[in-house]
Amino acid sequence: MSFYGMIDPENLISLVRNTAAFIFSEENEKEESISEIFEKYPEMGWMYILNSYLNKDHSIKTKAEKWYEYYLLCLSAHWCTVMTIVPTDVDNKIRIKLWQDMSKKSVVEKMINASIKVKQWNVSVVSIRTLADLDFGKLSGHDGERFTLLMGGLGWCLKMGWKELSNKLEMEIDREIDRENKIFIKYLHKKGDELNLLKSSAIIAHNLGDLSRVLATWVVSPDVLDKYSSKYFELGLKKVDDKKFFEMGLINKYFTVHDNHRHLALRDAKCLKSVQDFLLPLGPFFDYWGETLAKHPLIKQNDIVEIVNALLDGCERIPEQKGYSRALASFHRMLPKGLKSIEKKIAKTHVKTLKGLKIEEAAKISPQSFESRISKQVRMFVELNKLI
Repeated sequence: MSFYGMIDPENLISLVRNTAAFIFSEENEKEESISEIFEKYPEMGWMYILNSYLNKDHSIKTKAEKWYEYYLLCLSAHWCTVMTIVPTDVDNKIRIKLWQDMSKKSVVEKMINASIKVKQWNVSVVSIRTLADLDFGKLSGHDGERFTLLMGGLGWCLKMGWKELSNKLEMEIDREIDRENKIFIKYLHKKGDELNLLKSSAIIAHNLGDLSRVLATWVVSPDVLDKYSSKYFELGLKKVDDKKFFEMGLINKYFTVHDNHRHLALRDAKCLKSVQDFLLPLGPFFDYWGETLAKHPLIKQNDIVEIVNALLDGCERIPEQKGYSRALASFHRMLPKGLKSIEKKIAKTHVKTLKGLKIEEAAKISPQSFESRISKQVRMFVELNKLI
């Protein structure tokens, strides 16, 4: 159990149950070993691993086998919860510790192969912060999480002098960077599809941020760090002929950065963790999410009060946000007497914020009108700043 540290499998799976209970069921338990589950079920392996791990006899495994299967468990837990309100905290394990504490090349190679294969995992069960592109495949924040695995492995292989493995990882990272660049360029030039331009900007900005964060944890020589910093860390910081990440960063900074973050304020709304329908979309497009919550049969009035208070807290933390206000506007439209019906139950500290947001006026703007307005603003921004 030594390499489990403070998060043993029982504790980790209980944390996943706390935030994504809807993925657990008897029908998701599999008889195969954890390694076999990963290979046999390329799309839903993460869910089957979480359902099956505690039913296996790990005492008969070698340390190398335990290490690899625990890595798969941590990946599964992270994949399952990272886009929920309360992600499991295994970031450092899958990005740093489980790499840097393993000197056996054969185990690291298996971890690398797994980190490449997880791009096949279907995360639609646990995330709607995605963009489905017919030409280049689905784009999501999980692609950024995969960047962190690949970068963690790359840093360690460079440290250990494993050139073949380093090259393999670098090529995989570069392929994904190229794919995401092509997706962004497609929507940058595609007039009439500005919503997908915004969504791709928000997702790719997140993904490149993940990429650079892990780079900062490497334990390599200054020369090696400088080489890869110039290649990866500066991707969105300056214009590059064949990349459009600088332009992507401008769009994200102006339109979406304040609506796509960790959403810490929403953690106080415990009801949001219980049902798959309550997964948060990409911001600022929270209108339909708010409507779903307002009319959902599992959401009672005390839950609505809890959610509204959490949204108002979020508005106070990030005054520049738009998404929380759109969700509040949806509640106002959907409730029989609007937000006035629960005004007396709103925390006194939030009453002033609610009045300042002018939700009644915002509620008059339909989701379609909001999307149309922001689409026009985005295209105008692109043209005025000569991003094409």
